[in-house]
Amino acid sequence: MPRPLSALLALAVLAAAPAAAAARVSIVYDERGPARTLLAPGPDGGVDTVAGGWLHQAPGAEDVLPPARRAGKVSGGTGTAATPGLRGRDAAGIEAVLTAAIRGSGAHVVFLDELGPAYRG
Repeated sequence: MPRPLSALLALAVLAAAPAAAAARVSIVYDERGPARTLLAPGPDGGVDTVAGGWLHQAPGAEDVLPPARRAGKVSGGTGTAATPGLRGRDAAGIEAVLTAAIRGSGAHVVFLDELGPAYRG
């Protein structure tokens, strides 16, 4: 006898729940002083246990987290030496910039900054 659709949906939601919880990410994007205060070791054991190990630092301020927790950054604009840009690139060029940024960041995470209407579609 086939299971009712509601039972199948409930099973799918229960099966997906651990994956959703594991996908949480916390981002630190602040100046060094406030970031250090936020990440000071406490009753939870400090940086290594904050957010279940999914804590990353966005570029833009002095490094507070170890290299394996630092993300990269790519600009939707023209970019700089530290933050490559996507403006004027075709799909293959965008892919190459994003791939290099992901591989080059310690956390293998990249933030896309300044994406605007030019990137629709």
